[in-house]
Amino acid sequence: MKPALLTLLLVVSFGIARSQLVPHYIPQAPGDTMALGFYSYTPPDYNNNPANKFPVIIALSGAGEKGNGTTDLDKVFTSGIGYLLKTKKATMQFSYPNGVHGSFVVLLPQLDPKYLNWAPGYVGRMISWAKANLNIDPDRIFITGYSLGGGGTWIYPASGKDSAMRIAGIVPVSASGLPAANAFDSCNIGKGGTAVWAIHTSDDNQIPTTTTSKIVNGVNACLPAPITPIQTWYPIGNHQIYDLKIFPDTANQYAYPNIYQWMLGVNRKNVGTANQAPIANVGATDTTVVVTTSYHYRKTITGVLSTDPNDVIIKYLWSWVSGDKTKIYPFNSPVYYLPVDFNNTSWPRNDLDYRNMTWPDQNFEFTALGTYVFNLTVTDMFGATSSVNKTVRLTNNSVNTAPYVSLGNNVTLTATASDTSVNISATVFDWETANLSAFSLTPDGANPTTVKNDVPGWYQTKLHPFITPGVYKFTLTATDGQGLSNSSTITITKQAPLPVTYLYFNGANNDGKNILKWATSKELNNDHFDVLKSDDGVNFSTVVTIPPSTAATETKEYTFTDISPFPGNNYYRLAQYDIDGTKKLSEIINIRNAGNTVIATYPNPIKDQLYFTLKSSEIKGVVKARVLDASGKVVKQMNFEKSTSVSNQSIQLPGLQSGIYILELSQDNGWQSVHRFVK
Repeated sequence: MKPALLTLLLVVSFGIARSQLVPHYIPQAPGDTMALGFYSYTPPDYNNNPANKFPVIIALSGAGEKGNGTTDLDKVFTSGIGYLLKTKKATMQFSYPNGVHGSFVVLLPQLDPKYLNWAPGYVGRMISWAKANLNIDPDRIFITGYSLGGGGTWIYPASGKDSAMRIAGIVPVSASGLPAANAFDSCNIGKGGTAVWAIHTSDDNQIPTTTTSKIVNGVNACLPAPITPIQTWYPIGNHQIYDLKIFPDTANQYAYPNIYQWMLGVNRKNVGTANQAPIANVGATDTTVVVTTSYHYRKTITGVLSTDPNDVIIKYLWSWVSGDKTKIYPFNSPVYYLPVDFNNTSWPRNDLDYRNMTWPDQNFEFTALGTYVFNLTVTDMFGATSSVNKTVRLTNNSVNTAPYVSLGNNVTLTATASDTSVNISATVFDWETANLSAFSLTPDGANPTTVKNDVPGWYQTKLHPFITPGVYKFTLTATDGQGLSNSSTITITKQAPLPVTYLYFNGANNDGKNILKWATSKELNNDHFDVLKSDDGVNFSTVVTIPPSTAATETKEYTFTDISPFPGNNYYRLAQYDIDGTKKLSEIINIRNAGNTVIATYPNPIKDQLYFTLKSSEIKGVVKARVLDASGKVVKQMNFEKSTSVSNQSIQLPGLQSGIYILELSQDNGWQSVHRFVK
């Protein structure tokens, strides 16, 4: 490789090993019209094999990312591919089922604010620099950009046939148009054999779609006939679709292929040569399934094995050929309860968020026995097509199975007065649906008779009211014409009101004692509390029994002082007992004490400065000191490092009003100690 004639500012490595994102700056030289600042990115496998030649993406950013190429250069990470590289740590490594796979080198130049549009010289100098300094494939150089950068994506190949012939393909997204100057002619793109994938949204509120369609029409009008541009007109997405769904789609969430996979299939070596048609492939063309279960059969049919010898497949189209299509439902779809819409074949799809019949994978759910035939047609970027049929046969070999019945998951209702009803939506299915006899939802014999069924005898209903705490069971049974039956039972549990509702339970160390506090907002049949204590958080023993409060208020507050805490960790929890002896345990809290810790504060009262000594061989590291007033408001705080057994500290407290204050010392491990002093 040739040496780089540039100034390196910084090398930043991140993500997978050996990938690099490096800033560069080439000052303006005599005869040049511009200085040039840019980032280069090389993928993780760049240095694995010197013989590999890498495709290159030159990514042009929008107007908001203009800058001086040095101190402003990081603006190129604001959106698009720059954002993916810096923030999302994208590796720019992609694969496509036709066997094409590879990693991209990326160049991110920054447009100088003095230019209204991306001058062709930016891309030209990027290409020259990449050829001189990087191991790239000159037949696979691509330009993409958004907004003003999308306009720059058009500008370079439109500036001349020779420029277009240096580029394998372009992907302008939400792009501004070509400048009015006669120097730019869209016909140059067609004559130069540049592949085009143009993307725009109908609801773009900044740049109308006519801007893109005008250029695409110009490319199509050229002779000899160019590579037919791909046009993607999305109805929704607005101007920012590039950051919402186009550039971030590295894992085929919204498009198949995505723009990067499309680039992998484009090569200038194929321009001018005879195109070879794609090969549609669905794997095994016939699949026979013997149904042994009583529920719907789910099958994914796929066209991802389809290949193209010399470019890339850009469109998959599934269609229905024969079989009862009213018995075919989608699964993993927002329209699960409606049969598959085989007429939903627009490409690009009307809604980026949902797949339609142009997606290579189709997830079908069959609800009747029979033979179903589908057709897959694939189209490459030159317009050539290939088709193949896929047959799915469902049979039970005349062996009847019992109906499938499900009432769904069990339900738990809280003790609140409003939580008293349950909507039941059962699933009942049988391959011989016509022979399925009537079925009904019946309560368990031990259930109260007050529970009502809004639609008796049907399997979608509302059960109510569940007021009395207890366990309720309902069973749905279905029987087919040959007498085989199946049942499903749902259990509905109505919870009883909790005897005690805690508002809080906490504790802290104060002068070597652990003080526990808790409060309740409601008590029902409360007999007493046991305070439990442990030094390991597992084995607890009772410290004291606290009777219920006799306060007339609904909120009841409790306190307990442990005058003999363990050194180190002290774990506490409450055991609350009902009058019938039922026990319920609270959460566990932890108070950490330093065993032989001595803390002294002086003078008392203070004037403008508080001194304190912390003596402990167990407390090490950062200690937080806070001074609080009587209301709990923090009036001063500081951190100090304790590295010796004795630490002498002071806190300046000028202007402090007379009153009682608290010094609170604590560490992140849970240790805390509080001490009162007077001003």
